[in-house]
Parts: sequence; structure tokens; C-alpha cells
Amino acid sequence: MRRAVPGGGRHPDGRRGEPGPRGLKCRLKPLDFRDYPVTFTAADRDRLRAAFLGGVRDYSHPDIGHHARSAPG
Repeated sequence: MRRAVPGGGRHPDGRRGEPGPRGLKCRLKPLDFRDYPVTFTAADRDRLRAAFLGGVRDYSHPDIGHHARSAPG
């Protein structure tokens, strides 16, 4: 089963924040409903908070384990 991650991709078995196929781990941030251009009902917010207790993917920072390539010197 595949699960969608707000602001992120999908992981084949639904794990969040764990290393992927390249050994990278998504950096997470707290769920902030102001980050999404939609209006959530109270029930939607409750379900999303329960589903993403650890947070959602933070695209403003590189994944954990990602090393920037240095320029040839």
C-alpha cells in the first residue's frame, strides 16, 4: 500500500522519516495548515494531525544524509 505525504512523495510501505533507497531520510517539520492553499475542516485537521504525528517533509532543507557535492578543485 502506498500513502501520500502532504508536501512530499510516496514511500512504498507508508513509512515516514526513514531512510529511502539512497540512504536519505526526509527532514520533517511540524504540520502547519497555513502551508497549504486549501481550507481544511476541523475533521480534516484532526485526521491529518493523527496521521502525521512526526511532522511533514520539509523541502526548505536538504534531506538528512544528503551531502552537497564540492566543486572540483
